[in-house]
Amino acid sequence: MNSFVRRGIYPLGTVTLSTGFPFGLFRKERDVEIRGEIVVWPRTDRPVREPTPGVGRIPRVGVSSAGSSGARGEYRSLRAYRIGDDSRDIHWKSSARLREPVLRQYERDGAETRWICLDTRGEPGDAAEVAIEVAASLAAAAVAQHRPFGLVAGSDVLEAGDGAGHLERALDLLARVDFDPSDPPPSPSVSPDACILVGIVVRGGYGDCLAVGPDAVYTEAVT
Repeated sequence: MNSFVRRGIYPLGTVTLSTGFPFGLFRKERDVEIRGEIVVWPRTDRPVREPTPGVGRIPRVGVSSAGSSGARGEYRSLRAYRIGDDSRDIHWKSSARLREPVLRQYERDGAETRWICLDTRGEPGDAAEVAIEVAASLAAAAVAQHRPFGLVAGSDVLEAGDGAGHLERALDLLARVDFDPSDPPPSPSVSPDACILVGIVVRGGYGDCLAVGPDAVYTEAVT
């Protein structure tokens, strides 16, 4: 049985099928080539502090109530339920009438969105892996708080969204990220000072920075 100690993409390659059917007296084996890959996500349970209130244009994290229209914006319309949506947004009367689950949609305040920028300019190694795990943990925390988030990792951009499905897309992206000193800086679709920068080196111009030291120890820094 294979085990994976680090996130990444692992080709499936060759597997061995073995059987002792029917009596278990003899065992037959056969090697089978399987095309495909296993995507191993980064861990999402690193303890990360909340973005500092008042730094740049990053708002105070946390909403008054996960189900309140004030926290989620003004009601806009209904749409079909998708896997990963928050079941608390289901409009039960309309769902009963249509005989399928539908959700309330809200006009979200753009200031609620958490933008996570992973700066991949650096050498691969333990510190880079911790930085990726910090970014993944920030994304998971945003989903747990019912807060939309966007993710920038090097030249890759995942536009803002929310829910478990959006988190899976973010983790898929982070599973494929590589660090390289020649990588371009993150290019978010919003002002950099409204973003949380995660990286090996603290760089100015962002609203908040979470830094990982060269010894792969997660430290905190605010610019």
